[in-house]
Amino acid sequence: MGLGAGWFVWSWVIVVSGLLLGLVFTILTIISLSYLHLQVSYRSQLVAFSESWRLQQQNWTSPRNAYNSECSPLVLPSGFLDIVFMPERFRRFLEYRHCHTFPQIIDEPRKCHEPNWQQNTVLLLCVKTRPEHYKRRKVIRETWGEEVIIGSVEVRTLFLIGLPSNNEASELQKIVQAESAVYRDIVQWGFVDTFFNLTLKQVCFMRWVSSNCPEAMFIFNGDDDVFVNIKNVVKMLTFNPLSDLYLGNVFSSSQRRFIWWSKYYIPWWMYDKSTYPPYVGGAGVLMSVATVRKFYKAASFVDLYPIDDVYFGMLAKKSGVVAMPHSGFKSLGYCSWLDVLKMTPTECLVKDLMVTHQFLPEELMRLWNSLKSQSYKC
Repeated sequence: MGLGAGWFVWSWVIVVSGLLLGLVFTILTIISLSYLHLQVSYRSQLVAFSESWRLQQQNWTSPRNAYNSECSPLVLPSGFLDIVFMPERFRRFLEYRHCHTFPQIIDEPRKCHEPNWQQNTVLLLCVKTRPEHYKRRKVIRETWGEEVIIGSVEVRTLFLIGLPSNNEASELQKIVQAESAVYRDIVQWGFVDTFFNLTLKQVCFMRWVSSNCPEAMFIFNGDDDVFVNIKNVVKMLTFNPLSDLYLGNVFSSSQRRFIWWSKYYIPWWMYDKSTYPPYVGGAGVLMSVATVRKFYKAASFVDLYPIDDVYFGMLAKKSGVVAMPHSGFKSLGYCSWLDVLKMTPTECLVKDLMVTHQFLPEELMRLWNSLKSQSYKC
């Protein structure tokens, strides 16, 4: 009797488990099919949204010059999973993606027209930085960003900044304005300085260079946590043509990030290809003014993209400029595991390079002093 009751209970457990599994499978199937239907519907609505976006742009006096006191956010399609669960950073990016021009808060229009520049080749260092990174700016001014003349090349520095976004915004803005008054090396625009707005900063930078800088000069565009060996860069300039120069650490077939928690994650509906066009890593790029102007012209036809160096690659493809690789540019680190095991001094690894990434301000100052005094052994 006990054995029969046990089999009866187990048979019911098996039946109920099977029913539950079947129910779960059915629910998952319905959700999957519904989601696929939403994706298809969303694609069609996104096409309609893009067409509406294009028609809005036709009403502007200057295409892609949309931001002024009346630049308002676009209305995104609603009722779809992609929009409902869209992270705030993507939502804000898409709402203001059409706004390319922002108010100039701080400007240095004469930076490209110093008296000595008529006799010398010019290298303008344009450093992407944030308002709160004043320690990094201070160290750069004292190290590789020092404004000097090396041979026939005159080096000048300019920091590219947006508006502070945290609770100390007013105090940080006072610091930025005080720096500008003393050093005259800051340009600032009226958008919040965030990772997704780096591309917007690059568009503003390109407009500024196109408007203020003569053709016969070079532009370095990079991050504020890199080390630039200025002497090596200057030495290389004589071997490169001014026209269409777009040089650095080239990524030829970089893939779009599919993992949603990645800093560089991009949803499929924002970029439906698996790989990006060739681009130079954003840690450090060497360009000619001619290239910057071509990129800025191409930006009138290429929608903003959240990753700034990838966006440069898109502009290069649009304008027919080829990314030139150089082994002296190290966007992803400058030492191998073998170097780590051998405990090779950092100075020995970077002394023959152009650009290396990443350094804290203290590390950068220590490296600079050591290279300058040559107090190291390789």
